[in-house]
Amino acid sequence: NGNHNMTTASPPTSNYRSGKACHMLLIAFLLLFGIVIMVQLTDRQHQQQHQQQVGLHKARYLKENKHEHVTKNKQHANNSQQDPNEVEKNKILHKFDEEYENLYEDHASTGTNKRPQHQTQIPAPDHFLKQRTGRNVENDHEIGHFVTADEKGNQHDIYTFACAKCGSTSFFHSLYKIVHGKEWDYPSDSPWIQIITSDRWHKYSHNTFRSLEEKNHFKDVLRRKTTSSYWLIRDPRERLLSAFKSKITCDDKFHPDSWSSRRKIIKSLLIVADMWDDKSASSTDCLSLQDYLFAMKKVHEEGNQAKLNSHLRPQTAIFSELHISPDDVDVVTEIKAPNAAGRLFDTFGVEREYDDYPHHHSSGGAVLEVTAKQEDILKELTAEEYKLLGPFLSS
Repeated sequence: NGNHNMTTASPPTSNYRSGKACHMLLIAFLLLFGIVIMVQLTDRQHQQQHQQQVGLHKARYLKENKHEHVTKNKQHANNSQQDPNEVEKNKILHKFDEEYENLYEDHASTGTNKRPQHQTQIPAPDHFLKQRTGRNVENDHEIGHFVTADEKGNQHDIYTFACAKCGSTSFFHSLYKIVHGKEWDYPSDSPWIQIITSDRWHKYSHNTFRSLEEKNHFKDVLRRKTTSSYWLIRDPRERLLSAFKSKITCDDKFHPDSWSSRRKIIKSLLIVADMWDDKSASSTDCLSLQDYLFAMKKVHEEGNQAKLNSHLRPQTAIFSELHISPDDVDVVTEIKAPNAAGRLFDTFGVEREYDDYPHHHSSGGAVLEVTAKQEDILKELTAEEYKLLGPFLSS
């Protein structure tokens, strides 16, 4: 039995223990470094939000004092160097103007304010040579421009307009039937029938006004012997209350629009009224009648009615924008007036299929209680509309 040399495991050396400690330190350092980076990113995000909020507050101030800044810019227009502070202010103001315009795009929009491209080959019913429709980009009024022809081939221009909350759904159903010779059979989703620039109108597309000059001289266009026009209006008080029941109210008995739709319109109203607060945004999904009228009154007092959403904007706005009066339009009627639909068929020179508009939309039969003080506010808000449209209202 010889002697054998046996090798036994030795305890860890000091080098091994040192390496393990370094490894642990490295892991701890990486974790600490990651935490520091996350804190810095969070702080940067908060700073950016704060700067954006400050910028919007500056822009709001500049918006309210825009005339003063424009005057100053004109005074310094010939200077070789402009004040850097003024340059920065103008940048903020311009950015806010763009955000301001984008905010009030109608919720039923196709998502673009670009003018549709001209289309020369247009399939259409036999009595139409072509149809041109377009959006008034500045204030999202829907104005239809159609071109028809008589048996001799003489062209005739027809302009139509129906304000939001004036019974436009029923109007556009009738208009669609006149143009296409059939009923609107699309699902109840966007793009809605009121968006006459959408594909559902088969791209009978051209901007209503071919040039700014034509728009500025629209009165002369309407007075041409080869032009006919049809305007749908509504009693101003009824329209404001109807807009409240479908776009603003918290009460489901009026069958209002979705919460998201109401939230968007209410936000635009409160911003125009300078009453919007991001901190309380979650509590502004709907408004009471009193709060709604208060916000509308504030908008009117500041002279900002034209900036309102199309459902709340006074009917006087479109006439002011186009420099026309109701007397320049061939047919100005309420949807409930006798033969209102029949007169639309007559305007297009086609056989009447019915005299009165079919009913397509309702806020329900629930009664809205209006106090005496609220009636006073309504009178104040609608005074100019009644002055302009009173002779054309049935009641």
